[in-house]
Amino acid sequence: DIPAFFSNTKDIGPAILNSAKIERDPIWQLPLWEGYRKRMKSKIADLRNVSNDDGLGGAITAALYLSEFVNDESIWVHIDVNAFNNKTGLGCAQSMRTMFRFLMERYC
Repeated sequence: DIPAFFSNTKDIGPAILNSAKIERDPIWQLPLWEGYRKRMKSKIADLRNVSNDDGLGGAITAALYLSEFVNDESIWVHIDVNAFNNKTGLGCAQSMRTMFRFLMERYC
């Protein structure tokens, strides 16, 4: 029910979490756990976009996979959004208020 986010820099996490607190729009920071990178090895490709057959660390593995396509100088954030509300069965804008506030405070 709470979306996770990942970033390649340490200063963005606290700012996003502060925006989430102000907006009452919860979001949770997860680590880019390098230990999961080895699970993305493939015999036929440079990289797999899923963990090896154990299925563990799906959100973290997805963020690690995406990090392979961003140069080291770029600052990035990946939000793993479910965008589904189990109570109503309808979609919802998880973390959108949080990210709007974060972007406005950081860049405007």
